[in-house]
Amino acid sequence: PIDLNLTWRFMDSLSLEFSSTRFTQEVDAKRDDFSGYLGDLTQTPLFLTLKYEQQIHESDIYMYFGVGGAYFINELDFKKREFPDSFFGVNYKNVDIDNSFAFTLSVGTEYRFKENYAFCADIRLILNQASLTVDYFNNTTDTEDIGLTSSMFGLGVKYYF
Repeated sequence: PIDLNLTWRFMDSLSLEFSSTRFTQEVDAKRDDFSGYLGDLTQTPLFLTLKYEQQIHESDIYMYFGVGGAYFINELDFKKREFPDSFFGVNYKNVDIDNSFAFTLSVGTEYRFKENYAFCADIRLILNQASLTVDYFNNTTDTEDIGLTSSMFGLGVKYYF
């Protein structure tokens, strides 16, 4: 996926970064002794990260560390079943996942090869949890918090204005 990334440097070594991306992955779930494919989860995270950057020995290489938060817009396209399903116990009419907040940590490096250009690479740890709700045809509802902890690896080219 392609990221949108805007950074405001307000001190020599500190900056505030806003970034966003969009990705989809398959979700498998497990309940008791049953497991199965639940559906496709599309997430659109909006990250806000405070970054500390340090030049390495007067070279064109910089390391940075970041801490921040994210708001995840979660959309679940669940797999509908037309028969009683042992995975959820009975037939269900809807599965939904709430939007969520996450805590993030990141580390990265960049190589400035021209005055306004740099190659960059980073990895971000995302500690996230959201509520999953299952609505059944007998008008009952189950809600459970699920862990969505993940990591992202990024490669890119930066342009400094």
